[in-house]
Amino acid sequence: MYFSMKTRQPMTSEEEAVHEAASLAFRQACDERQALPPGPPIDPHSGAGNIHQHRADTIPQYVAADRKVHRASWASEATDLSHFHLRIGAMSYHVTAMRRLNMLMTDHERPPHPEQPHHLWWGPEHDALKAEDPEALAAAQAAYKEDVEVYRGRRPADVRGIAEHKLAFGGEYFVTPEEITAALAAYRLHSDDHVTAVLASVGKIEDGGEEEDLQIHPVGIGIGDWIKWIAFLERAERRGGFSVDGTDL
Repeated sequence: MYFSMKTRQPMTSEEEAVHEAASLAFRQACDERQALPPGPPIDPHSGAGNIHQHRADTIPQYVAADRKVHRASWASEATDLSHFHLRIGAMSYHVTAMRRLNMLMTDHERPPHPEQPHHLWWGPEHDALKAEDPEALAAAQAAYKEDVEVYRGRRPADVRGIAEHKLAFGGEYFVTPEEITAALAAYRLHSDDHVTAVLASVGKIEDGGEEEDLQIHPVGIGIGDWIKWIAFLERAERRGGFSVDGTDL
């Protein structure tokens, strides 16, 4: 499962063209790897369970083709300037690091979601209203959707970072440019050494992690992953903020 984030303003046509070319190269690399001869079947008694490792061991061209796929995948991801994706576990780590770097507003309570008027979308009352006054129905639906948009982006007047619930809880939220600006300003007050120490500490058992959790999620956030995250925040700040869509951590 992933948290998916998207800047409000989309990529320019030129950026889209670069990303589409990189995506096409990735698909072609996948097709080339898939077109390689299958090689011998896995012996169920051999103990080999990883199909990629088996093919690398038995098909001479496979290693080079697989590396080409990975390079093309990274290039495609790097040219997508509107989206950013994090697995749920990774998002939890990023939220923890941001909290320790004072990039989040932890005292801003998550507001209640507007109650959905179900009769505006289905049921006998909906059918009757649609038949009697479809314009009134459309106006009521539009008003509810506007209330939801306000809820998604709601923030306190005194912005000191990103409202933590927008990144730490499931649902659809919108992070405003003002929140991002405050979060980045707080982040830039820390030295590189302090940031590195915080990233390395995330997920340790003494911070609340469990032994079995660490077998799934390694301790710490890689510097490269963190740099990508900060770069996305900087782009989103310039591009009108970003939406967040995820499930509960």
